[in-house]
Amino acid sequence: MTESRIEAAALVAAAGATERPRLGMFVIDAGFWNPALLAREVATTDALTDGRLGLGLGTGYVRAEHDTAGPPRGTPGERVDRLRRTVEELGRLLEADGRRVPLLIGANGDRMLELTVAQALELPLLLVGTPKEIVARVLAQRERYGFTYLTVLEPYMEAFAPVPARLRGR
Repeated sequence: MTESRIEAAALVAAAGATERPRLGMFVIDAGFWNPALLAREVATTDALTDGRLGLGLGTGYVRAEHDTAGPPRGTPGERVDRLRRTVEELGRLLEADGRRVPLLIGANGDRMLELTVAQALELPLLLVGTPKEIVARVLAQRERYGFTYLTVLEPYMEAFAPVPARLRGR
C-alpha cells in the first residue's frame, strides 16, 4: 500500500503541474487491495487530481510480487473472481461517492476478456479490427482524448506493426 501512496502522491503532483491530461498508474494488482480501502484511495486521489484519475486493475500475474509482499496469489480462476468482485464493489462505492473513474482492465486470456466484453469494446485503449479500422480509431481517439502514444505488449507488436506504418503514410 505504501508504493501506491507514493504513486498517488506523484499523480497529485503531476495534476498540479498540468491541466488536461488524464493521470493513472497503469495497472495495479487487485489482489493486494480490500475494495473498500481501494475505493477510498481512488476517491481521494481522483479528487486531488481534479477528476482526471484513470485506474488500471489486473489479476496480478507477477508471482514474485506476491512472494515478496505475502498475500496469497491464488489460481488464475481465483484471481479473475477476485478482480471481478473488486471491480463490482469499487464501482458501487465510487458511484455512491459521486465519482466516475475510468477503469482499464489489464487482461490476458479468454476468461479475463469475458469479464468485461461489452465495456472492453468501448474502452479508448482497446484496439480491435483491421489495420485500417485501428488507424481510424487511433486518429479519432487522438482527436477526442489527446492521446500522444500507444502501448503495445510484446506478443502483439508484429501484428500491430502495420498500424504505425499506415499512420505515418496517411
